[in-house]
Parts: sequence; C-alpha cells; structure tokens
Amino acid sequence: MKFQLLLCVTAMCAFLSGMMTPVAINAAEPVNIIFDTDMGNDIDDSMALAMLHNFEARGDCNLLAITLTNESPYSPVYTQFLNEFYGRQTPIGKAMHGVATDNGPHMIPTLESKNSDGSSLFPWFDFEAKREFEPAVTLLRKTLAAAKDNDVVIVQVGFSSNLAALLDTPGDDISPLSGKELMTKKVKFCSVMAGSFSNQHKEYNVVMDIPAAQKLFNECPVPIYVSDFQIGLRVTSGPANMNNDYAYCPNHPLQIAYHHHVGYEREQGTWDLTSVLYAVRPDRGYFGISPAGVIHVADDGVTTFEEKADGKAFLLTMDEFQAARVKEVFVWLCSEPPKSK
Repeated sequence: MKFQLLLCVTAMCAFLSGMMTPVAINAAEPVNIIFDTDMGNDIDDSMALAMLHNFEARGDCNLLAITLTNESPYSPVYTQFLNEFYGRQTPIGKAMHGVATDNGPHMIPTLESKNSDGSSLFPWFDFEAKREFEPAVTLLRKTLAAAKDNDVVIVQVGFSSNLAALLDTPGDDISPLSGKELMTKKVKFCSVMAGSFSNQHKEYNVVMDIPAAQKLFNECPVPIYVSDFQIGLRVTSGPANMNNDYAYCPNHPLQIAYHHHVGYEREQGTWDLTSVLYAVRPDRGYFGISPAGVIHVADDGVTTFEEKADGKAFLLTMDEFQAARVKEVFVWLCSEPPKSK
C-alpha cells in the first residue's frame, strides 16, 4: 500500500511539473533607512542601532545615515563607536536643534571601560580622537537629495527636532527642493516612536520638543506609522537575554552599556526597536495597523489620535501573539554577531 501511494505521489508530482512553469522568487530589495535618534538618553536607541546594523548585514536594509537629536558631544562619538563595532562607517549628523544634552548613565562609562590593568576594553576605538560631524539637517538634505524617488524610510526614535527643522529648509546648493519637497519626493514613509494614545501619559520624545512634534504631525507630507509608548512597554528585554546571548564576544558594547544603564537584572522596554522592525519588515504581520487618521499634540504634550479617511497617520497595534513574536525577533536581531566577530 505504501509503495502504491509513493507511486501515486510521484506520478502526480511529475504531472504537475510538466504543466507548471517554475516561478522565480526574488528577494525583496533592501530598505533604505535614515535613523534619526536621541542616542544616549536611553539604552533602546543603542539596541535599535544594533538591529539596524544586523539587518544591514543580512541584506535587509541599507543604513544611509544616522542623525542625532541629543546635543551631548558624546552622542556622535558613542554612535561612531557602535558603528565601528559592527564594521560600519555610516555617516553621522550631530544635533544642532536638539533640546537635550543628556549623557545618560551608559555612554561615557561604556566608552571609558577598562580592564583590571587599566587598559581599554575597546583598544580598537580611540575615544579621545578628534572627530568632525556635520549638522544633522545638512546630512538629511544630502542623503535625501542623493536618493531615488520614493525610496527612503525615515525611522525617528528621538525628538522631532531634526525633521521639523528639515521641513522648514529652503532650496540650497545641496538641492533646489525645499525640505518638505524633498520629503514628498524621496521618502516612502516615516516610522516614528512617539506619544501615548490610550491614556494621558506625556511621552518623553514628544514633551522634550513639543513644537517640533506638533509641526511634524501637522505638516509631514508622507505617511507616518507610529509606535507609541504602550507598544514598546509590552515587549521587554531583560536578564535572560543580556546575560546569555552575547557570550560570543568577551566585551560586547551593547551588553556593557545595558549594564551601566539599567543593570543586568532589570527589564527594559524596547520602544525604539519597534519602529525599526516596522520600517524594515512592515509586511511580516508583527503589528496591526489602525485606520488612517491624524495625530494631535496638545501644548502640554498629550497626544490624541482621530480617525480620518484622508489622514496620513497610522498607529501600530499589537496583540499578545504578536508581542511574543516581536520579543523573539528582538532577542535574535540584537544579539546576532557582527560579520567580523
């Protein structure tokens, strides 16, 4: 009977193969990303950048530029440090319109980490070297001007300062297009971590620059997909991940920075990682999407969402099954070894 069944299956396969033309399966094109971040204020910015570098190593994205909204002089240096660990030289734009100069509890201690003999844990990085970084808005204009039409996704996980300033820029020697025209022509959508829409929580990224958030949500000419405070709060990184998944590297910068920021025994929200994941893999079912609408930012920083058919804003949603999937993805993508390690 088994033999007859095998013959039947074999015959059917042969029949179908004669009738069907093989279909070529092409991998999706890498997503071109600009990462706009307040690097240093929280550890999830570091984790989000690690994800982007690992996505790039997999061929899932091209990280075109990193622009900063934290004006700490250590923010671009620390960002360069992470870039070099992952074997990248991604251009960095320093904050010129930032509203924070926060060093956070992890940037300087991580950069200055020493062995017991006083030598640096990271001899491959010269912490004190003089480095020049161009203004973030200038780098935004250059990156967008060089891009193909409708080909860039902007991931904003800090304050809206840079994008609001970009919208106000006129044409110049970089491009005759204004900032708003550049965004309209070059940007596919923005993936933003901001706000809190199920309660009156005044979310940090919004309240640190309320006028900029108001401008972005009122004037952005392309769709905005927003992951709010409650989404990232439901998916956490914690001790099991941080204590066990970075053993391939004796001194992993992300593990050490996490320790300085929250300690190895505390859970940490993954707010910024959610916006990265949606930007690179929007079609994988990790999140649900609300109907179209508009986002209102009150003068005190409270955010509300109003459904509106012609609105350009969408809220990410997430059920328990999706939350479990997303957490597992974050564990793997944050701790994946760089190609050179």
